[in-house]
Amino acid sequence: MDHNEDCSVEQLPDDEWVENKLASLRQPAEWQPNADVGWALLRGRRASLFRIQTALLAIALTIGFGGLLAFPQSRVLTERCIDACVAGTTEIGQFFGVKSRVGSLTAERKIAPAFKLFDAEGEEVNLSKLRGKVVIVNFWATWCGPCKVEIPWFIEFNERLHNRGFTVVGVSMDDDGWKSVHSYIQERKVNYPVVLGSEKLANAYGRVEALPSTFVIDKTGKIAFAHSGLVSKATYEGEIMRLLAEKETGR
Repeated sequence: MDHNEDCSVEQLPDDEWVENKLASLRQPAEWQPNADVGWALLRGRRASLFRIQTALLAIALTIGFGGLLAFPQSRVLTERCIDACVAGTTEIGQFFGVKSRVGSLTAERKIAPAFKLFDAEGEEVNLSKLRGKVVIVNFWATWCGPCKVEIPWFIEFNERLHNRGFTVVGVSMDDDGWKSVHSYIQERKVNYPVVLGSEKLANAYGRVEALPSTFVIDKTGKIAFAHSGLVSKATYEGEIMRLLAEKETGR
C-alpha cells in the first residue's frame, strides 16, 4: 500500500467532504450507527443554533433601543440621536438602512437664522453680533453619544482659534434644561457659550434631523457647511480654516 495516497487530501467544501467520508457507512450494520441519521441531526442542530443566535440578537437590539426611547427626553430627538449613532459607522448603517447625511451648502450660502438667547451665566448670546467671526452652531444634548465625541474637539478649536476670529455656540436640546446642562458643561470645562434651544429654533434651521446637527457659519453670517450626525474632527478643522482664510465678500 502506498502511504502517499493517504497524505493527499482533496480540498472540498465541508458538507461535501463529510458526505464523501460517510459514503462507506450508508448501509448501517448492527455494530455501527446510522450515519445518515447522525448527519441529519448535526445539520438540524446547526440550523437551530443559528436561529437561536438570530433571535437573541433581535431581542438585544429591541431591549437596547427600546430602553433608550423610554427615557424622559423628547422621543423624536432620541430617535434622531439613534439615527446619528447608526449613521456614524458604515457597516451598521448599511444593516439598518441608514445613510450618513453630511451636507455642504457652499454653492449657495443662506443667512443663518438669528437668535438671541442666554447662556449658563446669564450672558446674552446674539448670533447677529458674531458677524465677522467664523461660528459653529452645534445642536446637541447631554444624552447624545456622538455629541460627547464632538464637544472636546470644539473646546480645542475654540481655545486655539478664538483669537483668530472663531467661536462656538452650543445649543442644548435637553428637555430638562439647565438641570442637566449646567453641571455637564462645568464638569467638562466647556469654554464656549451654551444656550438652551427649542423645537422652534431647530425648525428654523431646517436641517436638524439628528443630534448632533452642526452648522458652520462664515464671517458674513451665512451657513457654509451643515452636518447632520457625527463627522470627523479633520472635516470640521478643514472647514473652519477655509472660512477663516476667506475675506468678507458679502456672498
